[in-house]
Amino acid sequence: MKTLGRFLTKLLCLGLVLSISGCGQGTSQDVLQEEEAKAVGQGDQEESPSLSPREKLADDSYFYTEACRVTLEFDAPEDLEHSVIWDVCMGSEGMGHYAWFKPEGWGDSEGYAVIQMVNQKGEVEETQLFYGRQDAFLDEEMKGCDFFQLTGRRGIMLTDYRYPEPSQVCIVDEEGQVQARFSIPVAVTEPYEDNVLVLAQDMTADEDCNLYLACVPSNQTSIRFMVCDREGNLLWEEAVQGDEVFLNQLVSLPDGRIGCVYYDQTKDGSTYRGTYHLVTLDLADGLQELVSMADKEWKSGKPMYLTCYDEDTLLYATSRGLYRCDYQGKDNQELYLWKESGVSLGTRGFIWAMRAQPDGDIEILLRQDKEDFYLRLELTAEKKEIFEVTFAVAKDNEEVYRDVVAKFNWSHNDCKIEMVAYEEQDRLLTELASGKGPVLVDTSLVPFADNEKLWECLDGALAEWGMEDALLAGPLESGKIGGKQYGLCLSWYLQTFATVSYQEESWDYGQFLGHLEDAEGLEMLFEYQNQEGFLREFLCRSLEESYFIDPAAGKAYFDTERFTDAVELADRLAGEMGQMDSSEMAERIRSGNCLGEFVSLTNAEEIAYYDTKLGDQVNYVGLPGKEGSCHYIVSDEPLAVRATASGEEKETALSFLKYLLGKRAQKDLAKLYYFSVRQDVFLEQLDTMPEELVRYMDGAEVTIPVDKEQAKERLLSLYEKAVPRPPMPQEVGQILEEGLSECFHGTKSVEEVAGILQNRVRLYLDERK
Repeated sequence: MKTLGRFLTKLLCLGLVLSISGCGQGTSQDVLQEEEAKAVGQGDQEESPSLSPREKLADDSYFYTEACRVTLEFDAPEDLEHSVIWDVCMGSEGMGHYAWFKPEGWGDSEGYAVIQMVNQKGEVEETQLFYGRQDAFLDEEMKGCDFFQLTGRRGIMLTDYRYPEPSQVCIVDEEGQVQARFSIPVAVTEPYEDNVLVLAQDMTADEDCNLYLACVPSNQTSIRFMVCDREGNLLWEEAVQGDEVFLNQLVSLPDGRIGCVYYDQTKDGSTYRGTYHLVTLDLADGLQELVSMADKEWKSGKPMYLTCYDEDTLLYATSRGLYRCDYQGKDNQELYLWKESGVSLGTRGFIWAMRAQPDGDIEILLRQDKEDFYLRLELTAEKKEIFEVTFAVAKDNEEVYRDVVAKFNWSHNDCKIEMVAYEEQDRLLTELASGKGPVLVDTSLVPFADNEKLWECLDGALAEWGMEDALLAGPLESGKIGGKQYGLCLSWYLQTFATVSYQEESWDYGQFLGHLEDAEGLEMLFEYQNQEGFLREFLCRSLEESYFIDPAAGKAYFDTERFTDAVELADRLAGEMGQMDSSEMAERIRSGNCLGEFVSLTNAEEIAYYDTKLGDQVNYVGLPGKEGSCHYIVSDEPLAVRATASGEEKETALSFLKYLLGKRAQKDLAKLYYFSVRQDVFLEQLDTMPEELVRYMDGAEVTIPVDKEQAKERLLSLYEKAVPRPPMPQEVGQILEEGLSECFHGTKSVEEVAGILQNRVRLYLDERK
């Protein structure tokens, strides 16, 4: 969203605003009284007191489970002109975030802020603060303000950060009443100290409306802490020093004091060593260190967020889950794993704020996939059972599926997908053949079409989902074996062959070979070519599309002139091996010296690139076939479900496959993959293609205009002609590879190789009659 200039300038001056992490309000005495309270039942018989969080954690029968999840999102005005999304706020009864909006037609100094707070029950309350207009909640002095959160109350602190004029602070309680208003000392607003830029990166206020500030210079060598009273008087100031010091956040400690979590880093040769610190900002006792732990001392991994659990223990989050330990890093205890809620921290998400309440509940405000969520975990003796199925993926495909798996897990509380990378094909095949192993399989790991008996038929599921009309028929065919749907492909692209020397719309094998014989000046067929590649790509791509094999009749023609003439032609047009300059190759194609180029259209705008590269006479003729030209739909390898899986396992796997075919997941996959298998997403991809491309041609970057309508029309025309590329059976592919290698690089004659190929392929065909 756009950001109003003056607010952006102030935010840059203010620095990165980090969330305040409170670990719950209430005194130790309150908790003790609650634990000692006893309810009286029938006959005045006393019941057992409730257990404290610490007692529950010591009992193996208690677990943290998700109790509440709420999505926080702002409803921006339809006539929005500018907006800013600020950081989070935390109070004794809620957590939330806030934003500022300026609708069209409002003056530069006018706008309103929206504060959203969610309580432990998941109820969301929204407050609007107007300023700069007749109905303004705030007066003219606070018309331009930044927002910080308070500790110990549901309120908000508004800071009008100015320079060189004194900055103003206004603290408003949950009823909207102004509790304090004062100027920040000039020492805080002064942006430079010894020619180094100093930024106030975090601030908060305590119950007495004392203002706590943490200021960090741009060279990251220190953190300066200051406390001002509600009249703006500087009460206390102290600093910590280090080679590199990073402020994490100010926190509210269980005893009511304010603390700070920071991280300092030192360089030892080429190695960086870091230490986490938790210090108190005490007006009477000064800066007191409670925790100092090096990276390696954290038993469950380096923290991504750190705060207090109670008076004696820490609560910290890693990319894997939540953990608790004492202030020395001992007695480490796993509390909760993110996979149980589908949370994914790191590239997809991070924690804004987190705290533990006196009753043991853990509240978390996090951002995942550009959305903000409130998550509450509670200690319960009834652990929620989550059914989990294993998804085997190739190592190279982990990144492709990681996000969609995490999003599925995030949106499904009762079942989870556990992705496991396989590298040993034999091990996976052995597991599947024995009726065990993963439930979902990325069939790039194992031959899909050759293992029909391993897969569950999905025809019934597709009919039940009612998605047939929403999916493209071509890519769907790529997941079929013998006319039945055993797998689902999630993306695809078009593969064809472009030439200039042949202008007919189509060619079969006879027309293709005749053109090669008659074409004047033709010296090579394609870049990177070799003789085996010519025969495999043009004349023997699969059993169904082969110049030398007729599987329907059970015949092979390697022992005829078809094969010997083709070998002679391959030798004659062997051309040059290796990479050529793009402009040189394009000129050879345009002049007729080279037949053409294999074209993979992974997006529609690539049409404009090949039109520019090869000229107006370019013809996307395709590869020769028995009945005419072949254009291919090349899909990713299908995902399949193990046929021997249990009913519950299949139900979860099918739920995941249905999710992957949904519009949201398909749009996510399209960012990493090629064309979507959904018609609506595919058409959106065509309609949103860019108006120009930048490609490297003729030794320089070239901007290529895209005729979007022409590119869309041409790509749809090719799609209508295209069919799924049929696979070559693994056994036949091996036979051809060995035979052609011996033919062109071995010691056997063409006739000897022809006899070997004829016998081995005929034997394969006979065995399958």
